[in-house]
Amino acid sequence: MRQHITGLSLGIATAIATACEPPEHTTGAWRTVADTVGDTIVLRVVGNTERATLTLVPELRIGRLEGDSAYVFGKVSGLVPAADDGVYVWDELSKSIRQYDPAGRFVRQVGRSGGGPGEYRSIGGMTLVGGRLVFWDRSNQHVSVYDSAGTLVASWQPAYPRGPMGQLYPGIGEHVWLWHLTENPESHPGRGLQIGYIEYDVGGEATGDIVPRLRSGRDEGPPTIRATGTYRGKPSTIVDMVPFTAESVTAFSPYGYVVRGKGDEYAIVLARRHTPPVRIEREVAPVSVSDEERADAKARATAEMRAIDPRWTWNGPTIPMHKPFFRRLRVDPDGRIWVERAQPSVRLSDTQLIPEEPGRPPSRWREPIAYDVFTADGHFLGTLPVPEQASFRYMHGDTIWGVVRDSLNVDYVMRWRIEPSLSAVP
Repeated sequence: MRQHITGLSLGIATAIATACEPPEHTTGAWRTVADTVGDTIVLRVVGNTERATLTLVPELRIGRLEGDSAYVFGKVSGLVPAADDGVYVWDELSKSIRQYDPAGRFVRQVGRSGGGPGEYRSIGGMTLVGGRLVFWDRSNQHVSVYDSAGTLVASWQPAYPRGPMGQLYPGIGEHVWLWHLTENPESHPGRGLQIGYIEYDVGGEATGDIVPRLRSGRDEGPPTIRATGTYRGKPSTIVDMVPFTAESVTAFSPYGYVVRGKGDEYAIVLARRHTPPVRIEREVAPVSVSDEERADAKARATAEMRAIDPRWTWNGPTIPMHKPFFRRLRVDPDGRIWVERAQPSVRLSDTQLIPEEPGRPPSRWREPIAYDVFTADGHFLGTLPVPEQASFRYMHGDTIWGVVRDSLNVDYVMRWRIEPSLSAVP
C-alpha cells in the first residue's frame, strides 16, 4: 500500500503504514511524498525548490596574516565549538589545539604535541561531549578528554590499537563512535581486518554496540585509468578515477547507522538498524560538463599518467558528459544530512590559476560548493551555498564553523549563522 505523507516524523509515518492513505499536503513551493517500498520508506522531494535557498550571515572571524602567533594559522583541519560558544581549533601544521572565547580572543592551548597521555600528533576527529573536548589521535592511538578549563580528565585506547587508523564521530548523550578494529586481527590470520563503528562512553567503556562495515552490491568502484612505469627511478603504478564519474560515498550518523549513496542517481539511503531504512530522493536536473572542461580534465589526467609512462594513451571509458548528482555526504551532530550537490563549473582567468607540478596543466575550472540539507528523518530543509574559498568544518543548530582561505592561502576561522533558522523551515 502506498502512503503520501508530508510534514510528519518518520515515527508517525511508520505508525500509520497500515492506515488509509492520507491526503497529500504541500509545504510551500515543494513537497515531500512518502512511499513504502517493501521494508523501505521512500521520501521523494518534488516541486519547485528555487525558493529553498538558505543564506549565511558572518558573525565572527579569527586570524591574522602575521603578528601574534596565537592568531596565525597554518592549516586548520579541525573545529569544534566550546561549551561557552567559543571554539577549539586544530592547526595541523603547528600541531596545536587552541581555544578561543566567543569574541574570538585566545584563551589557551589545550594539551601539546607529543606521544604521552593527552598529547597528540595527528587528530582523526574532534567533538564536544557534555562540555568536554574529545579527540582521537591516530598516531598515538588514543582518545583524550579535556574539561572546559583545559585539564585532561580521561585518556584511553580502543581494545585493539593499531596505527595509524581510525576516525572519531559524535554520538548521542555521553557517547562517541570510533571507526576502528572490531576484533583482534591476530585471532583470524588471513581473514582480513574487521572494521566497524564502536560505541564508547566518554570514559572509554565500550557499550557493546557495534555497527559493522556496510557492504553493498553497488560498491564495485568507479571506472579507472591506469599507468605502469617508473617514477624517480622506481617501478610505479598509478590508478585514478575517470573524471566526473560517480562513486559510492558514506557518512555516519550519531544515531548509529550509515548514510550512503552513489552519485549516479539522487538517492540517499539511511541504513537504520532497528527501524525501516529510509531512502531520500530528489528531482534535480543533471549538471552538464562542457566539452572544454572535459578536454581540460583529460589533459590533466594524461599528464599525470605520462609522468611515469611517457607513451601512455587513454585506456579508460569516455569521460561522462554530466557530473554525478553528488560527491560527498556529511551528517552533523544533530543527525541532519548534508548532501554536497553538483554545481556548474566556473572557468578561471589566467590570473586565478593555481600553479601545479611541472608538466601538469593547471586546473582551469572551479566548482562552487552547495549543500542540500535534510533533517535526521529525511525531510528537505533547503540548499545552502558555501562562500567562495570557504569550507565547513562543524555544523550544529543554526551555527556553522568553518575556514576561509584568502588570496595568499592564509586560513581564517569563521563562524556563520544560517538564515532562515532551520527550525523555522516548514
